[in-house]
Amino acid sequence: MTRDDVIDRAARESKDHRGHLRIWLSGAVLLLGVLALGAAVFIGRAQNDALNDKVGTLTTRADTAEQAVGKLAEQVRALGAVPVVQAPPQATVGATGATGATGAPGQSPTCLFTPQQCQGADGKPGVDGLPGIPGAMGPAGKDGQPGADGRPGADGAPGKDGVDGVSVTRTYFERNADGECRTYNDFSDSRTHVDEGPAGDAACAPAAPPPTTTPSAVMPSGPTLRRRD
Repeated sequence: MTRDDVIDRAARESKDHRGHLRIWLSGAVLLLGVLALGAAVFIGRAQNDALNDKVGTLTTRADTAEQAVGKLAEQVRALGAVPVVQAPPQATVGATGATGATGAPGQSPTCLFTPQQCQGADGKPGVDGLPGIPGAMGPAGKDGQPGADGRPGADGAPGKDGVDGVSVTRTYFERNADGECRTYNDFSDSRTHVDEGPAGDAACAPAAPPPTTTPSAVMPSGPTLRRRD
């Protein structure tokens, strides 16, 4: 190995790969933090803009309602009545003028002597009032505490006893009239000799051979002999 190889190998081994990894991780975390901060600022501005729009709308409605109340009060005064709700002043009040001279005592109207004379014609129907400004939505209520567990239910009544089962009391094998080996069962409900199907031929006793018939004696053919008396 030459000197250059040794120097090259030492340089490669001296590199701190973990340091590069830490730098990359720090940069990624910093980038995520900047993105999160930008998102929070954007959302906050959007909420402020929406709130400002809502406040502006409510202010416009309040001004419109105030102008309508003033016009309604003027209409009521023009009809000769006194408005129940006084409209707020819309202009600056000037300086108080000088007090005028005191005049001669006046005379009460004649209608005050007899109440019937003060009754006039029915007035015109009043103007419908403007719709009220909707109130702001209150904060949402908190969730209630969970309820306590209910009591366990009572045990149900015991069920009725089932019907007694049927069991096999005996199993055996026999040949039927055709000579087949069959399986038969006797049951506890008094049923006996119930055919349950074929069985292996070896399970039954050998079948009895058919009865043999003895052939009758055959007389040899030939001349017939007669008996002499």
